[in-house]
Amino acid sequence: MPIAQTGEIDLSAWDFQKDGIAKLDGEWEFYWQQLLQPADFQEHIPRKDYYQVPNLWNGLVHHGKKITNIGYATFRLIIHTKGDEKILAIRTKRMESNYNLWINGEKLFSYGKVGASKQESVPMWYPTVKYFTATDKPIELVLQVSNFHHKKGGISHSLTIGMPEDLAHKRQNLNYFTIFLLGVLLITSFYHFGLYILRRSDPSNLYFGLTAFLMAVNSLTTGNVLLIKMFPDFNWELMLKSNFISNYLRLVFFAMFLGNLFKKRISTTFIKWQKYWGFLMTVFVMFTPALIYGYTLILFEVTVLVVIFVLLRGLILASLDKNRDAMLSLLGTLTLFATAINDILHDMLIIHTAYLVPFGMFIFVFFQSLMLSMRSSRSFTEVEKLSSRLTFLDKLKNRFLELTSRNLNSVLEIVATEFGADNAFLILEKKGKLYIEAAISTNSQEYRNFTPLNLTETETGRFPLSVFRFMLNEKTNFYAQHLSTHQNFSSDSYLRRFAIQEAFCLLLTAGKERRGFFYFDSQVSANVFTEEKRKTLTLMNSQLLSISDNILIYNEITELNKNLEAKVEHRTREISIKSEEIIAQRDAIEEANATLQLAYDRLDKSNRDLTNSIKYAKKIQKAVFPTLEFFNELIPDSFIFFKPIQDLSGDFYWIDRFPPQINADKRNFILAVGDCTGHGVPGALLSIMGNNLLNYAVSTYEKTQPNAILEILDKGFKERKVRDGIDIAVISYQHETKKLHFGGAKNDMYLIRNKKLIVFKSDPFSVGRWISKRKIREVAFKNHEINIQQGDVIYLFTDGYADQFGGKYGRKYMYSALRNFLLKISYLPMQQQSEQLRENMRLWQNNYAQIDDMLIIGLKF
Repeated sequence: MPIAQTGEIDLSAWDFQKDGIAKLDGEWEFYWQQLLQPADFQEHIPRKDYYQVPNLWNGLVHHGKKITNIGYATFRLIIHTKGDEKILAIRTKRMESNYNLWINGEKLFSYGKVGASKQESVPMWYPTVKYFTATDKPIELVLQVSNFHHKKGGISHSLTIGMPEDLAHKRQNLNYFTIFLLGVLLITSFYHFGLYILRRSDPSNLYFGLTAFLMAVNSLTTGNVLLIKMFPDFNWELMLKSNFISNYLRLVFFAMFLGNLFKKRISTTFIKWQKYWGFLMTVFVMFTPALIYGYTLILFEVTVLVVIFVLLRGLILASLDKNRDAMLSLLGTLTLFATAINDILHDMLIIHTAYLVPFGMFIFVFFQSLMLSMRSSRSFTEVEKLSSRLTFLDKLKNRFLELTSRNLNSVLEIVATEFGADNAFLILEKKGKLYIEAAISTNSQEYRNFTPLNLTETETGRFPLSVFRFMLNEKTNFYAQHLSTHQNFSSDSYLRRFAIQEAFCLLLTAGKERRGFFYFDSQVSANVFTEEKRKTLTLMNSQLLSISDNILIYNEITELNKNLEAKVEHRTREISIKSEEIIAQRDAIEEANATLQLAYDRLDKSNRDLTNSIKYAKKIQKAVFPTLEFFNELIPDSFIFFKPIQDLSGDFYWIDRFPPQINADKRNFILAVGDCTGHGVPGALLSIMGNNLLNYAVSTYEKTQPNAILEILDKGFKERKVRDGIDIAVISYQHETKKLHFGGAKNDMYLIRNKKLIVFKSDPFSVGRWISKRKIREVAFKNHEINIQQGDVIYLFTDGYADQFGGKYGRKYMYSALRNFLLKISYLPMQQQSEQLRENMRLWQNNYAQIDDMLIIGLKF
């Protein structure tokens, strides 16, 4: 194919009818930082340089200066054809990031807005085909390109020229394939979403469905950019974000899909790292412009190579383990990997092929869907087998329940009939010798009085002696067909005599001990004892052995009862001896009981002392808390809902006036609600410590802002090297300015105004709580300012109410339910709200034990 040189390409020897479509690659005229139109070349020829198309101008040295991705330029190419007048077409792909194109002075393309600055420029991608008339004169092609929004600048794909029907046909084929692929991916994704909804225990269907769905989204934003064809006014930035985000997330869910299927061969740590990386890059793309996040593409391409390498390694190892699912998945993944390598090299302009990932995606989805279908088919087959086994076992169970005889022959007859055997023996092993305990035969043979069984005797033709010898040495079940002609058993006279076609021996074991075996044979056919029947009978190993043992024990007991009187007399003598031993043991027990009673009395006294100490500690803690009279004096319209789990509480509240001057407005106050680590005695000690630090912060340092008070509490805990901390909310209210300030450490504040609830978030760390054993928190607490309006209701609370288990399903109450309930009762008088909270918790808690202290304070302005 001809290549352009010094701004001209000679296609005069190129027959578009026979030779097809031609690429306009090669040296084009290049005018950097100039937006020229065809008329400008008629007046004078500007100074020109040359530019290799397709190529990016990123890093291009122009007159001694390196060009960045930002800028604009004009390109010009003269095309020489045969000269006969005809209709031709030109096809453009993606330009970075907008362009105008003229053919022989007529503007054919204008997508986006070409400009000399970011304000004047509007990005847009729209691959398309336009027709024009070629005359006997050379074709002049003028192209303006500007880029102020993307990391790439220039012409990244070849322009092509040819017969209209050829280019239109090629474009239609690509569109048809994209639409076909889109339909396949969407149907696949929705199908597997449905499978996941029906069977949530297997997340692989969800991961594969998400992978297919994100592939569908990505297919709309690459290649022919079908999304723009369907919605021409679709936002360019949003389209590019969709492209990048779908790339990152489909790689994440693809890795999670294979990682879930082949956990033994693909590292779960690597999958977890890939998941965090993908979601981090997704957030980065969402909150940055294309000019910034576009540079993450190289990171993505490197990650693709690393991830697919790890996945391929895992699939290869799984395939070597004879995993059929891994083999199919490996074929699809290898295809996708090869097309991804092609697209990365094509995107980096190292090779000039085409984007092949859509084809790779189709093959990948086909193989993965085939693999999942085969898994489902195997599962269904296994269910059918289990159903068949259950039916067989149910029949045996009913026959055994109807059994009234205590004869092993009856048991053997039931099993042999259901199994389809003509002859059957129950052989038990005792001290290395075999005994026939039961026998069933259609040949009316007598099998009594053959115990113990002499395996060295001459063949008599009454039983399969060679098979019995074989089972004496084996530790597994035995199955064979055509035994009368089998090379290992053909000399057995029993097998030859009755022309045995098929035989099966079920080994009976108790733990690791071999107890004997069941022997079954068929004289009619070699396909009576199917694999499914053999597996089902094997499942009954322990049950059949248990039934046999029970019958043997029953028979032994029946025999023993004949001599019961002698045995009773013997047992009576033994009991007399045992009675004397029991009397001696009784005396020892009474002596031990006396010692235990003494220890119990001491323990009871210690318990009473401890209970009295806790009750006294409760009085001390109550004395530390502010009195209700003082609380109601400062905030008349309020309530306190306080429900400790024990006598002592880790939850506490504190209130005081500010500032401490004599003539200060007495309606100014500071209120704190805290939740110390733990409850009971440890929590109470921390609450007193928190109460003292609050007094110290307000009275001594005269701090009134919540964040300043929290900093003093935080410092106090850390100076005392207390590893535990407090979740606390602090508000200060100044009546003159109607301003309320709020600061919190893992305790939020709710404000209800005009029947709407507003959440004021606290800082996500506790007071005094270290992040780790070596590193403490170094972030300051925040302060929120609120202008209070008449009728505002404020709620401060700890986590005990929201974390309480209860309800019909034993779940947590949750903060969302608390917010809804507070909003529902906020119009009531404050004391009624407290009663409603208590009654609501009583109904919710039901029979579930309280797990934490509960504290909610409400105040109305």
